[in-house]
Amino acid sequence: GADGYLLKNCNPLEIRNALLTIYKDGFFNSEITSSHLIHAIKNKEIKDPIFTAKELEFLTHICSDFSLDEIALKMKTTLRSVMGYRDNLFKKLHVSSRTTLAICAIQLGIIPLEIAS
Repeated sequence: GADGYLLKNCNPLEIRNALLTIYKDGFFNSEITSSHLIHAIKNKEIKDPIFTAKELEFLTHICSDFSLDEIALKMKTTLRSVMGYRDNLFKKLHVSSRTTLAICAIQLGIIPLEIAS
């Protein structure tokens, strides 16, 4: 499997960043490719990822200000388990940050976007 994805027109700095990120975190994906992924899923060009019940529960907390420790307490599990859910979701959604994970969850309709009026 792939540990990263770059577009053909990326610049040399992004390639360097990707290689360092893969070395450090085990995977890389740019913000641009994340938007392409969401577009491809919505247009049925690729299958929707399948999430476990715990991953979906984790996603409901990821859009909050809770730390991973606090999310673990809310989910009645360990920090290590929560980090595992996060890492699995990073791989399934081809993202590498909590912010992008939250954006993907909203864009895929997993988390409703509530706009204050």
